[in-house]
Amino acid sequence: MSPPARPRVPGLGRLVRRVTGGSGPLPGSSPRWPLWGRITAVAVAAGLLVGFAAIHQGLAGAAVQDRAAARAAAGQLLAAAILPRSAVPLAGPPVPALRQSMQQPAGDNLVQSTRFWRIPIPLGAFRAFARAHPPGGLQFFTGGALSGPGLPTTYALVWDRTALPSGLSSLELIYSFVSLRGSATGLRIDAQVVWRPQRTAATRVPANDRHAVLTWLLFGAQPGRRVVDIASSRTLHGLIATINRLPTLAVGARSCALSQDTVSLQFSVHRGARPNATATEVLGCGWVSLRTARGSVDLQPGPLVTMERQLAGLTAAQTN
Repeated sequence: MSPPARPRVPGLGRLVRRVTGGSGPLPGSSPRWPLWGRITAVAVAAGLLVGFAAIHQGLAGAAVQDRAAARAAAGQLLAAAILPRSAVPLAGPPVPALRQSMQQPAGDNLVQSTRFWRIPIPLGAFRAFARAHPPGGLQFFTGGALSGPGLPTTYALVWDRTALPSGLSSLELIYSFVSLRGSATGLRIDAQVVWRPQRTAATRVPANDRHAVLTWLLFGAQPGRRVVDIASSRTLHGLIATINRLPTLAVGARSCALSQDTVSLQFSVHRGARPNATATEVLGCGWVSLRTARGSVDLQPGPLVTMERQLAGLTAAQTN
């Protein structure tokens, strides 16, 4: 099943595929995604729901203040949860099934804060309560379930926020819950916040470069190759300034179709010199990979592809 596109943070370099058993908007291949790299899937086979495996892989070197902002935001997310008055806080998971979040994060650019609760009402009643009382300031994202031989069914509801503070890539609040004895519900709440790594001088195209080569590999109905030599100082200045302004992506895990156009820009100090910076983008995948002589970073594409298309003399209809 193909989920509808869901706009998110501009140009997240990842393709998220999520099939869930819940309702609500689902992410597609929109160029606006959070910034952290995440692959989430729920597969249904032979009556077994297997789901919510997530990968968050950050880029190293984020500023300390960004981590602090993420921690503060995680605390605010937890405080936004609305629970029944009878909810009892716990020091740890009430059952082994809640030892892990239904979304498994990994990576240096993610902060996760967790709380556990015992809710003295049946699971179905709690799920209805949670849907009727969403966390303040968040919107419902998706839901699903996980079960297996000898394991209780664990359900999940996910809320997020798309209007993000500067420097943060995503904010999500995940409820994971199971049935407990005595008609009660065990609840785990995870606040997950991802921040963006900051760009440094090592991940910028040198401003004194005086030559570039644009290579456009075409797929689709008319495959081919366009190569454009760029020596105009005005054009070079525009390209370099645009690339150096692109925001970063706090992601690492991605997937993308192989039959897409690939565009690269190689910069050098003069014609014939070894390239000192290369920006590469696979169209439709939502990120630009920039490699310089001193470092590398993944960026949101922004207006770059439009400039490249104009330089290559191509129309949108000719590109894939």
